[in-house]
Amino acid sequence: MEHLYTEVLISANADSVDFENLVNRIVSSFDAKIVNHARDLDTDYVDMEIQNEKLTLHRQNFVGISIFPTALDHASEQANALVEKVALKLKHPDR
Repeated sequence: MEHLYTEVLISANADSVDFENLVNRIVSSFDAKIVNHARDLDTDYVDMEIQNEKLTLHRQNFVGISIFPTALDHASEQANALVEKVALKLKHPDR
């Protein structure tokens, strides 16, 4: 089934230290506010508010680290565009 929202794989490496570094980069680069952080044995979710939109950074062992709108299929065009903007900055910090 095709998603109606934008999801970008940031890294195929699902290292928890890399994940926390990405969270910190988003907070500092985009003035993000963390609104929720859930963790279990092989998964992390961090929901953040950025520019009045909510995005989720997700880490899952054997899959990697991705970012997507928290509202999933109900995401606004602005939230989907913000996913792409944040992902580009995380993948290419020099841009």
